[in-house]
Amino acid sequence: MQLLGWRRHGVKVANRICLSFYLADNELNIKSLAYPDDPYLIYWLASLQPLADFGTFNNLLADNAWAQNFIPHRYLVFKAANTQTVANSKLIWPEQALVGRLGDVLEYGARRLQLFLISRHKDSRLGDGSSAVVVSNNILKFHESDQRPQLAKNFRERQQQILAKYI
Repeated sequence: MQLLGWRRHGVKVANRICLSFYLADNELNIKSLAYPDDPYLIYWLASLQPLADFGTFNNLLADNAWAQNFIPHRYLVFKAANTQTVANSKLIWPEQALVGRLGDVLEYGARRLQLFLISRHKDSRLGDGSSAVVVSNNILKFHESDQRPQLAKNFRERQQQILAKYI
C-alpha cells in the first residue's frame, strides 16, 4: 500500500486506504469491540462495501447479524449490491505465497516489531480496558484516538433534539 501511494498517513488521507483495522476470517464478529452505546460501530459496519470479495464478506455480515437489529434496511441493500467475487485471481497469489514457514516467520517478525513500536508510544491505549487498540492473533485494531464515546453522546443528543420536534 505504501509503495503504491494508497496508504493513509499524516495529512495524506483523502482517497487513501486506512490500514489500522484487520480481522482474521475466523473471527469476524466485532461485537466484542463495541462500547455499551456505540452507534458509530454499527453504522461503520453497515457502511462497509468490499472492493473485491474473496468469499468473506457474507461471513462478516452473518457473524455480525446483531447489528441488523439497529439498521435492518442496510443489510437488504448489501444483498442487492453488485459485488465482484474474486476466485482464482492473481490477487490471491500473495496470500498463497505466505502460507507456511515463510509466512509464519514474517508474521512473527511483524508482530514483534508492531508490539515494540506500540510500547515506545507512551500514550498508547493498548491495555487500557477500551477497545481502541487491540492486538491479538485474530484482531489488529490501532485506533489510538477512538472518538466513539463522544460520537455516541453527540448522536444521542441530536437524536433527542429530532425526536423532541415530532413527539
